[in-house]
Amino acid sequence: MQDDPYGYAEGGFYFLSSFIRTFTADYTIYFLLISAITFFFIYKSLRVYCVYPLIGLCVYISRFLLDRNMMQIRAALAIAVIVYALQYVAERNFKKYFIYIVIGSLLHHSILLALPFYWFNKIPFSRKTICLAIAGSYVLATLFSPIIFDKVAAFSAIYNIAPSYTSDTSPYTSGKGLANPMIYYQVVVLLAYTYMERKLVNMTPYYQTIRNGYLYSTIILILMSSFASLSGRTSTIFATLEIFMIPTFFAAFKPKGKLVAFFGIGVVVAGFFYLNIIQ
Repeated sequence: MQDDPYGYAEGGFYFLSSFIRTFTADYTIYFLLISAITFFFIYKSLRVYCVYPLIGLCVYISRFLLDRNMMQIRAALAIAVIVYALQYVAERNFKKYFIYIVIGSLLHHSILLALPFYWFNKIPFSRKTICLAIAGSYVLATLFSPIIFDKVAAFSAIYNIAPSYTSDTSPYTSGKGLANPMIYYQVVVLLAYTYMERKLVNMTPYYQTIRNGYLYSTIILILMSSFASLSGRTSTIFATLEIFMIPTFFAAFKPKGKLVAFFGIGVVVAGFFYLNIIQ
C-alpha cells in the first residue's frame, strides 16, 4: 500500500528484513535466509504431520514453491509458521496457537483468517456434514455471489485491505466463479481424504485437524470464487495441507496398488509443476 512507511503493512517482516540487513546487504543472501527460515517451518511441519515427508516436500515444491516462495515471500513464511502451529489447534491449546497467529499476522495480515479455524475445528464433522458444507457453499456462491462480491469489495475499500484484488479497475478482481477448476480439484482431494478416513485416521497424525483445515480452505475458495486472486490468496493458507494429505493416499493402497497410486499422483504433481512454470 502506498501509505505504508515500509512499502507494506506488516512491521514484523520489516523488522526481520532489517535484522538480516544488519549483517549483510547482499540480496541473494537475504532471500536465502528468508527461504531457510520458511523451509525450517515446512521441514518441522512435515516431520509432525506427514507419513512420507519426502513425498510431501515434492508436493510442496510442485504445488506452491514457484507461486508462493518465489513471488510472495511474506505470505510463504507466514503460512509456514501457521501450518506448524496447527498441532496446537488439535491439542486445543489456544494460548500457543494465538501466539503463532500474532507472529504470522506480523509477517502477513492474511494469517488472521486462520484464527476462526480454532473454533471451526471443534465442529464434529462427519462425512455427511462435510458433503453438506460443500453443497451449502455451492448454493451460497450460486445465489448470493453478487452480494458477497459487493460486501467484500466495500469492506476492502473502507479498510484499504487488498484493494488491488477487489477494485473494479483491477485485472486481478474478476474471477471464474464456480468455473474455477481448482474448486473441483480441492473437492476431489477433500472427499478422497474423507472417505478414506478408516484407513488413514490411525496412521496419520492430526488427521481430523488436517481434514477440517482443508475443508475450511475449500469453503473459502468456493465462497470467494467471484474474485480471481483473492479467492486463491485467502484459501491457500489451509490448501497447504495437501502436502500432508496427498502422501497418505499411498498408505491407503495395498502393496500391488501403490505403483498405480504412485504413477497417478506423480502425474498430478508433475502437472502442477508444469503449469506453474509456464504461467
